[in-house]
Amino acid sequence: MEQLTKEEAIETAKNIDFTNWSIKDIVFFQVNQKLLCMDFSLYHESCEKLLERPIFTHEFASESLISELKLKSK
Repeated sequence: MEQLTKEEAIETAKNIDFTNWSIKDIVFFQVNQKLLCMDFSLYHESCEKLLERPIFTHEFASESLISELKLKSK
């Protein structure tokens, strides 16, 4: 997946209504981008629903969580 620039990520966050996307699509899109492209609370909530468990904020820096999210969102 092509990485968005900072400007594109900001525009994506402003202009795309992710609330109509499936949980898997939200997680798949964001987990494959280096820059945050949506409201973090939406991404966080979607990740918790996908994995069916709570996720602490500091876990988002963990490669094991990222790997788990990538596998589940395929």
